[in-house]
Parts: sequence; C-alpha cells; structure tokens
Amino acid sequence: MRRLILRIMDWDITWFGIGWLRPRPQDPISGGTALTIVALTGIFALAAGPVVYLLLSHLEPRNESAILLASVAAAMVAFGLNAVLQLLSAVYWNQRAAELRAAN
Repeated sequence: MRRLILRIMDWDITWFGIGWLRPRPQDPISGGTALTIVALTGIFALAAGPVVYLLLSHLEPRNESAILLASVAAAMVAFGLNAVLQLLSAVYWNQRAAELRAAN
C-alpha cells in the first residue's frame, strides 16, 4: 500500500492546485502542511454531501429529513476518509524522505 500511495503522490497531477505545498522527495511534510492539505482537499470531499442530496431528492423526494441526514453523513464520511488518506500519505512521504536522507 505504501508503494502505491507514494507512486500516486509522485504524480504531478496529484498536486494540481496545491503544488506550492509539495516538498522535494527527500524533504518531510510538516504537520502544518499536512493539515493544510487535508483542509484544501477536504473542500472537494465535502462536495459529496450536495451530490448525495441532489441524487436522493430525485429518487425519494418525499423524505426530506432522511435525504438531509444522508447528505450530511456522506459529506462527513468523505471528509473523514480524505483526512485519513492524506495524513497516511504524509506519514509514508516522511518515511521515504528519512530513508532518502539516510542514504545520502
């Protein structure tokens, strides 16, 4: 899993819009930078809520409270999963950075 995540993080497209936060491979990602990445990419994850709301409101328009609950839950789950993935990616990046620095 570590190799896959690092391979994805090495793609330039992964850093689209937040490339200014991307360190060199041998430099670690600081805690503040990791949290900034979580916050900025979390904006897109939160978009899951309105998407679920629109989809469910077309499927079952009579149950407004359930649709609202499902859309809020979807946004929270998407944001949480995004945060976990981004922080795990930072851990893997920092492990590789330490290995690269030790090899030099």
